[in-house]
Amino acid sequence: MAGRYKKPFEKLKQQLKEELEEFLRLFILDGLQFRDDDEGRQLVDEINRAFREGQIGKRVGRAAFREFDLEKIKQIAQEHRQKVEGKKQGKLTQSAHGLPRLSPQSRRRPGR
Repeated sequence: MAGRYKKPFEKLKQQLKEELEEFLRLFILDGLQFRDDDEGRQLVDEINRAFREGQIGKRVGRAAFREFDLEKIKQIAQEHRQKVEGKKQGKLTQSAHGLPRLSPQSRRRPGR
């Protein structure tokens, strides 16, 4: 896209990307509690690694910005949540302050 609409369009895409990342983080981690110790941090690292290896960000970006398919976004998020729930078995106890953030390395620009 070129011309006078390029900057507003790029700004809108960035805002949508940030809101999608927040949705994914909240949906995938909703209700999960992580210990604030080495084991809890290791679990968060495993979740982030699975996010990267599963190319969740790329798949969601494609569904959002190329296919415009909200159901596919929810399906991808649900699949990843099920993997996260499998990893958490027996590793979660009291809540750490706030939800873990997906690492910056796990985030990619939509469509890239």
